[in-house]
Amino acid sequence: LGDTIAFESKDPPLLRFTGRTKYFLSAFGEHLISEELEKGVAQACNETGAEVHDFHVGPIFPETPSKPGHHLYLIEFRKAPVDLTRFGTIIDQTLCQINEDYDAHRKGDLTMLKPEILVVKQGGFEQWMLQRKGGELSVQHKVPRMDNTGQLTQSIRNWLSEKGLLERGM
Repeated sequence: LGDTIAFESKDPPLLRFTGRTKYFLSAFGEHLISEELEKGVAQACNETGAEVHDFHVGPIFPETPSKPGHHLYLIEFRKAPVDLTRFGTIIDQTLCQINEDYDAHRKGDLTMLKPEILVVKQGGFEQWMLQRKGGELSVQHKVPRMDNTGQLTQSIRNWLSEKGLLERGM
């Protein structure tokens, strides 16, 4: 229960695990699921030669009602892209291609601005998880991929920033 799957073939029967129903991002009505976010990041890696170790994404809500919000990606790279702006643009374009709701909200930056990316220093997510889990980690502990409320995203961002574990962004 709670898993999402895709049917790969009927004969022989083959199912592929695609995510969890609780992992979604729709703070602005964009209705993204984890599989779509993973595809966007994978496409950006393929096109830029980057390698992602881990990432988290959540909404940043506007401070004033007249300004649209956006998604914030916190990404720890094994190999960073040369052009972080291009990396973010590829994620955005890929999501527009595979998700009609996302595309509709990105049109003209009226209801949602382009994504923001902050680079997490290597080992940053592990340090964050260690302090969160009382200094003990197992293979079951994973960085939460998505946050629909923005609270966890802001908390992670603040902690990483306080510890000097954010490098740069776009």
